[in-house]
Amino acid sequence: MKHRIQMRAAASALAACICLSVLPGALAAEPGRVKAPGRTEMEHGPVSTEFAGTRFAFAVSDPVRNNDGTITLDVAYADSEGVRHERVTPTGMTETDMALITVADNPVAAGSTIELCYNEQGELINIKNIYSAYMSDLGTVYFDTMKYGAELSPVNGEPGAMLATGWLTAKSGNQITVGDLDLFDETYTLAPDVKVYEFNTDTSTLTARRLSDVPVTQKTDGEFYKTANRQQVMVVFDQNYRNAEQAEVVELYYITPQPTIDEKYLYPTDHMPIDSFMTENDGKTVAKPTAAAWLTATESFAIIPDRLYYVGDNEVAIYLTQADDGTLILLDAGWPASGYQYWRNIEAMGFDPRDIDYILLTHGHGDQYGTGAELDTMIKNAGGDPVVYECYEDTYGYDIYGFPEITGIIKDTPVLNAVDKFYINDTWMEFDGSVRIKPVLTAGHTNGTDSFIFELTDPATNETLTISYLGGYGVNGNTKYDPDNDPTGRGYLRLAFQYGLRYLQQTVEPDYMLPQHTNQYPMLEINKAAEEKGIPFLEAVNSGSYEWVNFLEKRQAVITYEDYYQNWKADPKDEFGTEITVTDAELQTVEAAGPYRREGGTYQITLTDGGKIIQGFNRYMNQTDKLSGVENAQGQDVGDGIFILKDSFTHDPDAWYVQVGARVSDGYDGSCAGGPIESVHDNWFEILRTERLDSREEAEALLAQLQSGATYTVT
Repeated sequence: MKHRIQMRAAASALAACICLSVLPGALAAEPGRVKAPGRTEMEHGPVSTEFAGTRFAFAVSDPVRNNDGTITLDVAYADSEGVRHERVTPTGMTETDMALITVADNPVAAGSTIELCYNEQGELINIKNIYSAYMSDLGTVYFDTMKYGAELSPVNGEPGAMLATGWLTAKSGNQITVGDLDLFDETYTLAPDVKVYEFNTDTSTLTARRLSDVPVTQKTDGEFYKTANRQQVMVVFDQNYRNAEQAEVVELYYITPQPTIDEKYLYPTDHMPIDSFMTENDGKTVAKPTAAAWLTATESFAIIPDRLYYVGDNEVAIYLTQADDGTLILLDAGWPASGYQYWRNIEAMGFDPRDIDYILLTHGHGDQYGTGAELDTMIKNAGGDPVVYECYEDTYGYDIYGFPEITGIIKDTPVLNAVDKFYINDTWMEFDGSVRIKPVLTAGHTNGTDSFIFELTDPATNETLTISYLGGYGVNGNTKYDPDNDPTGRGYLRLAFQYGLRYLQQTVEPDYMLPQHTNQYPMLEINKAAEEKGIPFLEAVNSGSYEWVNFLEKRQAVITYEDYYQNWKADPKDEFGTEITVTDAELQTVEAAGPYRREGGTYQITLTDGGKIIQGFNRYMNQTDKLSGVENAQGQDVGDGIFILKDSFTHDPDAWYVQVGARVSDGYDGSCAGGPIESVHDNWFEILRTERLDSREEAEALLAQLQSGATYTVT
């Protein structure tokens, strides 16, 4: 029996849902595309790993590829005979070895720290990149704790010597203190015969010095953080990580000239996200990990004790899961310059990063895979072999969907060489009875962005909890669409992004949710307030799917609806007079600019579910009496909810929608505007939504008329 219900779907309001590509120059999708099987494992080239000896060195030129397939590089290093500056051509590098230092997000270049690797005959056979991540405008500034991170390669089967680097803040007798002026602060013992060298990054020269020559970072007005010029040192130890307690510094390198830190970064850390209302810096923090990693640290904490932990920084969220059998699973790898923070955070939770068994990368952006290759190397240097997962679509592309012209976006060779396997989407990854994880492809942020559904048992109660995680909240290049000039063919990602948000709203009913970045959902603010109240994190977080659906609705509103954006342009401030920031000041919503899947008109749809009521976005997230009495920096009660300024112009909790899963009776095959949208899922169905309704009662009345499996006519 067919039912006729007009779902108040004005053509303009539902353009993103039920319009076929009809814009000038757009091609309708080819019917009948079939998803082909893709590779399940990554193909690796050989990498040299066995050495008889290694040494720390500096590159003083960019590497040059020779016609005979070798690489030549000018280097500076120290040995028993003193300081040397040489032009070297290793004899044993494979094509992969060379790609690891040349085809990378941060390749070897003049000023890079490198490792020279030798065989039994003392011949140079390889060059490896040691510290590959630079901070913008600061050059050779990075941080590395003694026990974790970069180290020299294994020699004759034994882990290599430890390295460390940071700002020198104290020098007394046979000890030095090195750190980042915040959570990383370590004191090292110097060997009696420690060798000291100066490396000048302006002239690329290495010079032997005395310990008394080494400058120490000075305090300004009694504070280190007010000092613009800080002394970077790099040290080599005489032991590997297994003997860290007995290790002594045998080589100390100090870098000149000292970089000048921009005045805007001369403030104390507070471990809160940028523009957070819980910050002690009055919401004026400006640091990003790529510019000032030392200012973006935060402390780790247990989300579910003995099961799930937050181990990221104050910008990118990274999660560590422990199964009952001891299996350790890390979700994402974070910014490339901040690895030392993540590994210190993991240790603070009682774990050794070298014991991680699985590294699950969510998509092909550097803030997600940034330390993946370095962590993989650190574990392998210790004799482990983690399984590194990445999404097929960001690695190889969309050939499996019939679009071979859409290739992968990851070009960084170290990362590609670390990846072992690809996700089988919509299929549970079973670890033991206490942990299972299901990847769900939610393309849009990138071609291959994966979201994840966790099912975890709470060790304290043995209750199984469902926790959802959106893999890509950022709109990126999807904020603009010109149908007449779309050379990158990204139109399909705008619709895929929108579909992924609705798919997760419609199909996932979590107990709790996790964000990918801290400026998306206030994880750190909630934890800080929970600590002030003296309650566990999970007790301070609202349970149930409302927070999840609302979180997804914010981005849905930004990418879809034009009226919110126009209202912001007319008055870009909130009710307190604070200016609201937006993803893109030249935002083009899907509603206004397309692409569209169908012409406006009348269609028959068959429901695949009974429908769901969606409330308009409420920017006051996690409203709970559990946190009442805790105030943010503006004196507002955190129990009334925490909001994030960015994109909060979409605040409209008085809006209501009815959203349904449906199959439409026409030839649309799930692809549009250059690529697949819904059809990335097996047995896909579309997700349609009414125009805005003015009350929950109106939405409930409409929902009551809907029945799964029934066919309706809609406009």
